Amino acid sequence: MSEANDDPIETIAHFLLMARGIYPTPQEEAEALLRRLAHEGWRIGRAIIPGYWMNETSGVLRPAVESYLSGGPMRPEHIAAMRAYLRQWITAPGFQGPGIEELRADIDGLISRRAIERWFHRAIEEGIDPL
Repeated sequence: MSEANDDPIETIAHFLLMARGIYPTPQEEAEALLRRLAHEGWRIGRAIIPGYWMNETSGVLRPAVESYLSGGPMRPEHIAAMRAYLRQWITAPGFQGPGIEELRADIDGLISRRAIERWFHRAIEEGIDPL
């Protein structure tokens, strides 16, 4: 890699940026980073890196997120899709701390737009923004 970095959090952030195509990284640098993460014991895949709603292909989540973001009405299936999406985000093991545990415990209570809004506000305070 072009620059040594011993901070695993920065390493994961670097990988997330590459995976999401936010900036280009040479293939050999990406492979070296993946080897380093594996050596340090990081599991790469859905278990540690939550999926991003814009990459979802079933056609179920996008209308729910767009309805939420636009302030439009949210049907029960929108709320259920958002709840499932937020569950896979908050259960990723890379997120830790007392506030995170509270967010995890509160996922099943996301039964309305207002509940989702409150949950998002708390998540952002913890440094998590799934949207």
